[in-house]
Amino acid sequence: MTTGAKSKPHALPLAVVVACLLIAGGLVYYAVQELSASIEGPGTAQAAPRAGSLHAAAAAGDTESLRRALADPLAAALVSQPLDASEPARAGMTPLMCAAMGGHAEALALLLDAGARPNESTPDGRTALYFAAGWGDAAAVRRLLDAGARVDARTTDNWTALMIAAGRGEPAALAELLAAGANVDARNKWGQTALMLAVIAGEEDKAAALVRAGASVSAADAEGLTAAAIAAAGPSPPSLLAALIAGGADIDAPDADGVTPLMKAADRGDLEKIVLLLDAGADPAAIDKAGRTALDWALARDDDLGRQAAAALSEALGR
Repeated sequence: MTTGAKSKPHALPLAVVVACLLIAGGLVYYAVQELSASIEGPGTAQAAPRAGSLHAAAAAGDTESLRRALADPLAAALVSQPLDASEPARAGMTPLMCAAMGGHAEALALLLDAGARPNESTPDGRTALYFAAGWGDAAAVRRLLDAGARVDARTTDNWTALMIAAGRGEPAALAELLAAGANVDARNKWGQTALMLAVIAGEEDKAAALVRAGASVSAADAEGLTAAAIAAAGPSPPSLLAALIAGGADIDAPDADGVTPLMKAADRGDLEKIVLLLDAGADPAAIDKAGRTALDWALARDDDLGRQAAAALSEALGR
């Protein structure tokens, strides 16, 4: 071995050299981009707006974020874009629908001014007006109606905005739809009208508003149930049933099984409703398709409420 000779350095493998250069290049590129963004200021390095960001701002009523997003010309292509199935709870909803559901009238105005289409619908036919009527408020309903939203647009189950307002919306939203000429006797897939849905929900004020607007108190659904029958059978207050009777409801109208409102009240053991119906002239001797009278329905309860109801019915029968 020769002493004093210099050792020859080992050459790095080519793959390692290339990898190092790529990493170094990426870091430099990232640093340059960061520096450019800080020099040019906020907004100049922003990406094009995404549909989801518009939905989030609209749902929150965040008008400041909406204004920023809508200032980008590319937002016009997204302002009516529906969300995909990655957000199941809001799939198919446009930003306008999200704003309507939150009752954000100012956000609705911004989106409409940016070209949002008021009559777009989800795959099952729900429109922004439908969402405003059921979950929003009167101001949102009015804003959409003024923008040309169709007041009687139908879902795939034939629900209208008036129906959802009757079942769960604000009374003031219902009033806006009535003032706009909504069809008070439109029926959904199950034959239910807005009045029936208001009665199911126990919404006395809305039921009264619908009756004043000319809603039929004698219409029956696919099972033969009238609004009065629903009121007699359900937990709604007796005053709601009284209002329907005062409005001309057919108090002896049988359902598909021949069961009358009086029988339904007897089945509930609801003495106050039984008295209301009897005082209005309901027939205590009527028989359903199984041959039962209201008295039979009351006795079948076999409890104190049933016995009280049976006593009132027996008296009406002269027994």
